[in-house]
Amino acid sequence: MSEAAEAPAWAPGLRHLTADEPPIPLRLRERPEDFEVEELPAFRPGGRGEHLFLFVEKRGLSTEALAARARAVFDLAPAAVGFAGRKDADAVTRQWISLAGVPSERAAELEDERVRVLEVTRNERKLRLGALAGNRFRLLLRGVDARDLPRLARSLERLSARGLPNYFGAQRFGRAGRSHELGRRLLEGDARGYLLALLGPDHAPPHEDLPELHEAVRSGERRDLRGLRRLAPRLPREHARLARQLARRPGDWESALRALDRSTLTSHLSALQARVFNRLLASRLERFDAPLRGDVLAFHGGRSRFEVGPEDDLEDLARRAARQELSPAGLLFGAHEPLAGGEPGELERAALLAEGLDPEDLTPRLDVPLPGGRRHLRVPLRGLSHAATPEGVRLEVELPPGSFVTALVAELSKRP
Repeated sequence: MSEAAEAPAWAPGLRHLTADEPPIPLRLRERPEDFEVEELPAFRPGGRGEHLFLFVEKRGLSTEALAARARAVFDLAPAAVGFAGRKDADAVTRQWISLAGVPSERAAELEDERVRVLEVTRNERKLRLGALAGNRFRLLLRGVDARDLPRLARSLERLSARGLPNYFGAQRFGRAGRSHELGRRLLEGDARGYLLALLGPDHAPPHEDLPELHEAVRSGERRDLRGLRRLAPRLPREHARLARQLARRPGDWESALRALDRSTLTSHLSALQARVFNRLLASRLERFDAPLRGDVLAFHGGRSRFEVGPEDDLEDLARRAARQELSPAGLLFGAHEPLAGGEPGELERAALLAEGLDPEDLTPRLDVPLPGGRRHLRVPLRGLSHAATPEGVRLEVELPPGSFVTALVAELSKRP
């Protein structure tokens, strides 16, 4: 399992479990139909209640864009729209959304050339982020040579037997693949540096007026910041709030952060967590499925976890791990998540130090919560199948919430 020649910024030291198999040339996402995702809900709506539940199919539209369309069509506040998971725009995806107070007979108003409503029902409570049992993926891998099919089958068989390394994928790290750098500035308390990076070309969305906001933050001059009041009406919603706050309190960079959506800040801190996790996973890839003394083990399909103590039977735990009942859970660092014990804890400490982070002080300097947690180092591949067709290889698999099917494709192509 040799290290990739050039690991991406979001996965330092990235290695593949099937690295001894040569790369399989393939193409993914030439069309939205090549990448289908269907949410597997954690519960079924009850059929009655305040919230309209819609199971929708969308094409070439992100979940955030779908939510924005729903707010505009039904004149809703942001908190009135709920969804369980965020899905990419460059795909055909099927997922539930909830809309507070919208009559069922208005459901069809959400439809357009990119959105179809497949099911309409109601529920007493809003759909919350994370209310998922998993996702079912149907991919078309184009350009696979017939001579590579045996190697593809071997790789999938090995991954099915041991599990998929649960790397965070590139989508987790923003358009430029470097949103972890924003998280680092938040952790270090560099509010102005965070804003400069957020508004810079790597992270800001395309908009003709955002460079003026960026320049005002760069200059820091009171006159320039006061002038943002006139600019605000031309900016996107979140950036407009930021501009107005900077105009009200020029130079108060920390109060400016509070004008941003909390989800924006936490997503960037989470990207830094994800980079540390990817580094940790790469460092113990040979033993990512082997329980060690001090490991925190987590069951698949549930939330129970426990630490492997000196009296625990490692051989029995290894047998249960081989059956994919449970797996080691790697650190998502935070203020309230201690390091594992023994050798696993030392590997976690090394991953933090390699990122320049102090394992004894992982609380953000700015007022953004970062409680921490754990994530399986590997995940089972449920319902895995593949078939060669004239168009390419059809690949189907079910993955738990938060796992990236692109990590499975990368094991075949050896491209991040």
